[in-house]
Amino acid sequence: AEYMGGTKLVSLEGKVHEEGSSDIVAHTARSKELLHLPDVHYLPAHTYTLQSTYNSMLCIPFHRSTSKVKPRLFDVLQLHSYQPFLPALVELATQYASVTGHFLKGANEFKRMEDLVATQKFVGVVRNAQHQQRILSVLRLLASTDIKKGMDTVLEAIMKSAQELLCADRCSVFAVDREKGEITSTAAQGTGGHVICIKLTEGICGEVARTGRALNISDPYSDPRFNRNVDRLMGYVTTSLLTMPIFYQDEVVAVAQLINKIGMDGFSKEDERLFEYFALFAGIALANAKMYNVAKESSQQAIQLLNPKARRSSGYRMVPQELIDYFKTIELSAEELALVKTPAFNPLLYGKGEGVQQDKLIALQVFLFEDLGVLDQFHLDKDTLIRFLCACRSYYRVMPYHSWLHAFDVAQTVYLLLKSADAHLSLPPLERFVLMVTALMHDLDHMGLNNSFHLRTESPMGILCSSSGIPSVLELHHCNIAIEILSRPDCNIFHTLKQEEVVLAYKSMLSCILATDMAKHGEIFTQFEGTCFSTPAAAANRGQCRVQLYTFNERLLLMQMMMKAADISNITKPFEIARLWALAVTEEFCHQGDLEKAKQLEVQAMFDREKMDLAKVQVGFIDAVGLRFWELLRDALPSLDPMVKQLKENREIWLQLDQKKASQ
Repeated sequence: AEYMGGTKLVSLEGKVHEEGSSDIVAHTARSKELLHLPDVHYLPAHTYTLQSTYNSMLCIPFHRSTSKVKPRLFDVLQLHSYQPFLPALVELATQYASVTGHFLKGANEFKRMEDLVATQKFVGVVRNAQHQQRILSVLRLLASTDIKKGMDTVLEAIMKSAQELLCADRCSVFAVDREKGEITSTAAQGTGGHVICIKLTEGICGEVARTGRALNISDPYSDPRFNRNVDRLMGYVTTSLLTMPIFYQDEVVAVAQLINKIGMDGFSKEDERLFEYFALFAGIALANAKMYNVAKESSQQAIQLLNPKARRSSGYRMVPQELIDYFKTIELSAEELALVKTPAFNPLLYGKGEGVQQDKLIALQVFLFEDLGVLDQFHLDKDTLIRFLCACRSYYRVMPYHSWLHAFDVAQTVYLLLKSADAHLSLPPLERFVLMVTALMHDLDHMGLNNSFHLRTESPMGILCSSSGIPSVLELHHCNIAIEILSRPDCNIFHTLKQEEVVLAYKSMLSCILATDMAKHGEIFTQFEGTCFSTPAAAANRGQCRVQLYTFNERLLLMQMMMKAADISNITKPFEIARLWALAVTEEFCHQGDLEKAKQLEVQAMFDREKMDLAKVQVGFIDAVGLRFWELLRDALPSLDPMVKQLKENREIWLQLDQKKASQ
């Protein structure tokens, strides 16, 4: 529904939504807050006016105003479904709305500038009638450019339009890549189709990209910034240059260089003014092309999530029956079966071997599921479980830390937590089953680079999330792949559940995966502490007895806490195992630091090989995050106290190592 100004929104089919009404779209536009109604039939009749044959509704507000002042009402994206919207789909739809707002902003700005060109104000600036007609002509050409054909097509359209507008013999357009510290042109005339790359610190174009100031040079050969070698190689003589920045939202996104004014000795001030108007349109076109790529990727993800038949195939292949039978025949020693039920089990030892040694982790996971009673309680066949485990393993990359070994370790820790008396009594069987599944899927396809890296380097996933202000780049990615795996009939270990149980399982699983984002750590910690110990009686008995959790939302909060605890549980394992995990995660951090240095980004000390101090980093993490978190969970589930004691012992060892190093 589009905000038309005043007090009205109008939908595509012409329906009017008035600001003061109880209409749900009008409410969303007025409150400017996302509204998700999982089941509209349970909504009090007087709350909103609903006219929907669907069970669920999602309304997402967004605005397209080019002004910094927010409009009176927002535009609204309204979605309908027969099923509640999963958290991953809510986030994806929010990103979609943001992309829509971006395109509408660009359309508004394009129309505003087009109207300006037709006004007397523009005629007063550009007095030459021929120039007025020329700029209108090239703007229509630029507006008709198909951004779906990619950034190169848009750059070429800008180049040709600018050349025609200013009567230049040649023109080149460079896209600015601040991540790489260079400007690149695939649209440069007279280069034989070669790509030109120039560092931001070099030459005339580099200076314009850095400073955002135009350079009009009438005698390039006398300018020390001009590279004569290009003319020499091309057999060309440059007599005049006009190099202009192209802005979008106060940032230089491209640089256009016009060469040799036809019929004149050089480019005039009016040429500069003409190009400034043209550059406003060019900047919007470039931004739209970039955002289209984001929208396209977002659309593909939405298709995968909403339409199982349209999902793309991945690297996973169905596990043949012969391989399943092989996993069933793997022999596990009595010592292994006993050790895997304790914190002293070390999955890193299984990563060093090949063949059967690594495959034993699949067999050990089957054992853990059997020991929890999952297979019998939910009538889950072992073949489906093995296929599910193989699918999960296939989606983990070979990384120092975020690998299949980490996934196994987290799942084994969840098993230990669930086997503790307090946790076993706090969660019903289905939620215990889901928590084990979540542990195995929580880091699927992790690249060994954190959310901050994806956002700062504007990776495709980073752009997709930052466009709507969602920082959980990786967690959303893990959720999408988890849904894809479970959508496969041969891997769907939820297939024996009732429909209402499936909905609960997905809600719990996705919420717990999203909770592993460390940016949400403080929020979840505070919510859990308030839920468990807000009353005087609960505070007085803190740490003495198991907390009582009565509602699903309270138990979901406990599941999130247990998932997060297992995710950082390395610090609670016997020191030699904890030390190996610390070395693994440090290597992964330093690899990211190496990439950040190569991209000329600021590197935190814990990611810098030259500054990183292993013992100091471990003590710092335990003090800032780990100890308080595990103590809170222990206060709610006192039977976890042995793990907290081991954590404190590890801290003392790390502290001694740090002090010993400092004294040397």
